[in-house]
Amino acid sequence: MHKSVKIVALVVGAIFFLSATFDVAPDIANISVVALSGGDGVKVSWSSIAPYSSGCWGKTEDWLYALYLDDELVADSLEETEYDLYEYGKEIEVVGFGSAGETEPAVISIAPTPITELTVYELNGDGPSGIGFDPAAKCVASYTMTDSTNRDDIDCYFTNWVDYSGGFGGLYYLVSANQVTSDPGGEGLAATGWRSTSITEALDVSGIEDVEVVPALGYGNAADSVQAGETYAILTQDGYYGLIQVMDIDTINGQIDIKATFQPIQRLRWM
Repeated sequence: MHKSVKIVALVVGAIFFLSATFDVAPDIANISVVALSGGDGVKVSWSSIAPYSSGCWGKTEDWLYALYLDDELVADSLEETEYDLYEYGKEIEVVGFGSAGETEPAVISIAPTPITELTVYELNGDGPSGIGFDPAAKCVASYTMTDSTNRDDIDCYFTNWVDYSGGFGGLYYLVSANQVTSDPGGEGLAATGWRSTSITEALDVSGIEDVEVVPALGYGNAADSVQAGETYAILTQDGYYGLIQVMDIDTINGQIDIKATFQPIQRLRWM
């Protein structure tokens, strides 16, 4: 969306400001974001634009910058090329402006991945059990845990903490992938190399869509007594926060329907 930023020019005495010029309309390049300490904000950075001729006896003028969050102006007349943003939102735009006009906006998303619906299985069920949050592909996927080559992709899984002979009844747990080495149902799986993931107990929310910021504290290696309708926060070994909501548990077939998402900006707790 095109935005205009008002600039006030001062005219002193008989000195009249001439039209500012630049040869090629500049772009703001290399816009990026990283999470601030604590994960409750982001540092936005971008490359500066070279000064341009002001048209006033060969003088040059520096660009100023404006930052928008979800189309709302957050900061104006910025001289520096970075800004610490603590306001929650989904999309950031930075615009350069001066007496020559304004640049096209540089845009970057700070939104989580789209919510994914998956069907996974209890560790000994007839289907993929492992759940992985992939920051490179920006997606959540399921994996077969009997294939040891998937160990680097799996962050957590569901289990009733009994071996296969015990069936699929009882209480269910959402646990870190590395807990499979002590899980009674994990017999025959790889003994090492599983990822370590942290998980909260059920959040006090009605669903995954209601969560804007996941907790900073309260993570362990498992969530106990998992129930349909409950939502859990996830912190992966690599420092990415996510959410899993359990939609249904079929204890006859060991089948669990879930919804999941995660924040692809490392250490950022915004969802």
